[in-house]
Amino acid sequence: MSRARPPLEQGSLFDLELDDARPGEQEETEPERPAAAAGGGEASTLDVPLDRPAAAVAEVADERHGRPAAPAGGPPEPGPRLLAGALDAALHVVLAGAVLGILAWMRVPLEPRTTISVVLVVLLFSFLYTVISLAFWGATPAMAALDLRAEATGGEPLEFGQAARRWAAGIVTCAAAGLPALLVLSGRSLGDRWSGSAIVQA
Repeated sequence: MSRARPPLEQGSLFDLELDDARPGEQEETEPERPAAAAGGGEASTLDVPLDRPAAAVAEVADERHGRPAAPAGGPPEPGPRLLAGALDAALHVVLAGAVLGILAWMRVPLEPRTTISVVLVVLLFSFLYTVISLAFWGATPAMAALDLRAEATGGEPLEFGQAARRWAAGIVTCAAAGLPALLVLSGRSLGDRWSGSAIVQA
């Protein structure tokens, strides 16, 4: 006689817990964020929004490292301004010396009429040199060499009238033995006041 099999318990085949996820499917997990740099507890990148300009990122970097942020477009120190004016004046002196040398080589006597002609030539060169440079490029060659720029009070480029008034202020300064140049120490020179403009750091 064959032995009788024990009866199956009811529900034994249906009590298994089925995994809801099908084979081949994985739960979407949130990607892990990179950990902060070890030792300091700070992230390796600067906490600056992406829409901020590069200048703002540089300022934040300077603050992180304890360095003061360098001002951009601010008023320069009096030294570079005085040096730029001296270089421009030296160029005029060289031109006047060259004209006088040519006249001496041609054996032209230095009469009052000749002297006035030399002065007019130097003034014409000075006007074109200064006004055209300031109106078109915002700086004379000496100013450009020292990273200086002239602009209107609102930041706009100089007009021809403003450039001409700055040139006139320079002529008055030279005629007064350079004494009006001391106004640079107060922050605004004679040319700044007459033309309604300012010299800024380029």
